[in-house]
Amino acid sequence: MAARWTIEIEQSSGTKTLESNHMFNIRMNRQVTAAGVVEYTDVYLELRAQVVKSPPSAVADELKVMQELARLQLQPATFRFKLDGVEKFVWTPSSSVAGPTILNFETEEADGNAGARWVYRMDIFVRLAGGNFAGLHDLRTELTTTTDESGKVTLKIWRAVGKASTISKARAGVMRFKPKGAVRQVEQISFDPDPTFAATWSWEPTHRSAVTEDFLIVGGKDWWEISPQAGERVKPILHLARRDAQIIRVDGIKRGLKTENITAPAPHWKETKDITRQEGLEPKGQFPLVMSEEDARLGIVGLKFCEIYINTGKNLPAPNHSDHVGTKTEEKPPADGAMANR
Repeated sequence: MAARWTIEIEQSSGTKTLESNHMFNIRMNRQVTAAGVVEYTDVYLELRAQVVKSPPSAVADELKVMQELARLQLQPATFRFKLDGVEKFVWTPSSSVAGPTILNFETEEADGNAGARWVYRMDIFVRLAGGNFAGLHDLRTELTTTTDESGKVTLKIWRAVGKASTISKARAGVMRFKPKGAVRQVEQISFDPDPTFAATWSWEPTHRSAVTEDFLIVGGKDWWEISPQAGERVKPILHLARRDAQIIRVDGIKRGLKTENITAPAPHWKETKDITRQEGLEPKGQFPLVMSEEDARLGIVGLKFCEIYINTGKNLPAPNHSDHVGTKTEEKPPADGAMANR
């Protein structure tokens, strides 16, 4: 008994089953990179079959159905290939880069056409994912590094471009190449001829002032009181007033990356018999905040802090800046991640 092949074509409008009385050939073309990676595989199925029915009007009706299938060729469909009722292979839109779809449908000249049978030809196409990420095809990646005379990296740019059956699929595949860390990101989308997504990431050394501070110091020095005198246009008398305590207030911002555990700097003065800290008067609850659009782009946040002291001594020691002098620089670029394996 001869083997019986059937092909089921599932579209949103329903399922059409092509019974036996047909033969098909499969042709495959692979797109392979110089590194030996299969970008995608194009599969073409050339089907030659005939409609056999009685009366002739039934043949015409069946051909009309086939023509309607071909008319929806831009609509992906699921194709199931069965031998004697057992599924041998299946092509689905979700597992394909493009298609599966009907590329071409035409009738062929043969004896008996328009009677009890009619011979036709149908070409089916599907593009299957290769060995790259997320079913992309025509994937391209670029890495550009700029260094100064000393060899230090001053600019690094990563770029990935890929095509897929939908923009969402293309984006999901391309975004796997995004390097981890504080990088700028630019996205591009195009639809002609295939849904294409491109992303560019760039990194530069981030120079940021670790701490900015304002000091307000009131009192602790000689000051004069004014004593008005009786009489018209009599010059007032100035005399040295009693010495007050010195009030010191420090307001500052400590900046750092979101990924860092940002805490306020060490106290600027230690408490002594002359210096007392007034923590009860200091504003609290200063959580890290984004201070500007540029900081937001670079992933930098700022933590506000305040210190208030009373000094009764004659002199105020120099403040302690040992843990926040100068600037911090993020000099090491992020790792290349998935792009390093291309």
